[in-house]
Order: sequence, then structure tokens, then C-alpha cells
Amino acid sequence: MTYSLASIFPWWIIVFVGTLIGFLSKTSKEAILSGVISLVFVWLIKLIINFFIADYLIIDKIKLFLNLSSFSIICISLLIPLILGMLSALFGYQLKKVSKS
Repeated sequence: MTYSLASIFPWWIIVFVGTLIGFLSKTSKEAILSGVISLVFVWLIKLIINFFIADYLIIDKIKLFLNLSSFSIICISLLIPLILGMLSALFGYQLKKVSKS
């Protein structure tokens, strides 16, 4: 579900999926772990497809501009879904707690 949404909509759509994962989780640790793992995994798949299969020119320009390797750019860009997954899943879990009260 996340992969298809990320392919059609803007990159920030993953926040809604992270919120849904957090809302459906039983504990806050489960919410954070599930949200981070699922969003980072989908983002990594998209990155691998863009780096090695689609061969986007913008990625080559970023590598030249920042003077980084492909591995470094992938690791740095994986911070985005890591942080967003953690925060959105925690938000979803807290939203569930508030809505039950």
C-alpha cells in the first residue's frame, strides 16, 4: 500500500501511512518500530529503483555537487523516512489513546 501511494502521490504521503500504522499498534514501541521499518523499507526500494534502474540524471548531479558516493546519499536520504516514520507512528498511537478517552 505504501509503495503504491508513494509512486502516485508526493513523497510526504508516507506520513499518513505511518499515522495509520501507529493508530493500529498496541504499544508506542510497536508503533514506532513498525512505522520506521515499513517506511524506511519502502523508501529504500524507491531509492534503489531510482539509483540503479531508472538512472535519474538529478541523482548523478547531486553526487557530483556534494562529492558523495551513492551509498552515502542513500544513507543520508534514509534519515527522512526514519524521522517521519517515528514521529507519524507516535502521533497515530497518541491519537488512538486520545480518541479512546
